[in-house]
Amino acid sequence: MGFRRFYYLRAIAEDSAFAPALRGLSNVLDWKLVDGAKGTATTYALLVGTHNRGLSPRESLLVVADAQWKSLGTRTFGSWTQGIRELFATLDTAVRRFPDDPEVWFKVGDIRYHFHSYMPGESYSKARQAFDRSIALDSAFAPSYIHTIDLALRAQDVASARDYIRRYQALKSTDLNATTIGALGTLLATGRPSNVDSIVQALPREALQLVFEQLSNLMDSSEIALRVMRVVARGREGEASDPGRTARRGAALSIILATRGICARRTNCTTRRYTCCSPTMPCSA
Repeated sequence: MGFRRFYYLRAIAEDSAFAPALRGLSNVLDWKLVDGAKGTATTYALLVGTHNRGLSPRESLLVVADAQWKSLGTRTFGSWTQGIRELFATLDTAVRRFPDDPEVWFKVGDIRYHFHSYMPGESYSKARQAFDRSIALDSAFAPSYIHTIDLALRAQDVASARDYIRRYQALKSTDLNATTIGALGTLLATGRPSNVDSIVQALPREALQLVFEQLSNLMDSSEIALRVMRVVARGREGEASDPGRTARRGAALSIILATRGICARRTNCTTRRYTCCSPTMPCSA
């Protein structure tokens, strides 16, 4: 995405009101996953909404949708839910008018993924259908794979998750998503990976968070999410001591154990211990 950012910035330098470049830059920053990028993406999305004149119908609808999404952060809760309904309505119109547009279907999948619980009839399953439609229309449109991998893991469909990962990696992306997905591919490889510790130690903090979030929904026999979280809870090499972070990691590990039904709390006279057992992992304090 770096080259796109470069050319969008050049276009904006020539014309600060050039809406397609403003929208493109907002989207690139939204997926860049670096500190401060989200806030800047919001700024550009709201700015482009003020220049929505003389555009093609498709571009105009996507500009409206991006501005509606980013404006949600400025709303009260009551108007926030109304804003979500308006966002869905905009993209419903877009997909009816442009049913063969991969970016439109990606946007539909994205709002279903993030906001399905606020709209009757929407679901993670429907989000995945929209992303799959986007991929079918353009298999080189990389953003459509990001959430689709997570959705496959939520559905316990590891084979499809591996396929999405393989197809995404074939695109040779180089941003933080690529780092995250590469680690997921290694951890989800057939068999029980023995190098979990080295994978976790090598990942940037943001990528590790994304890997864990996606694996936490997978209830597989290799207990890969549990194994990752055990390494994280021990602490990574070179980390400074942080009691708050240690407590958060311990809580996350407890949740992972509890959701798998493999944790029983035992209390003795002097300490509180969590003894965690599973068919494939021996008990440990």
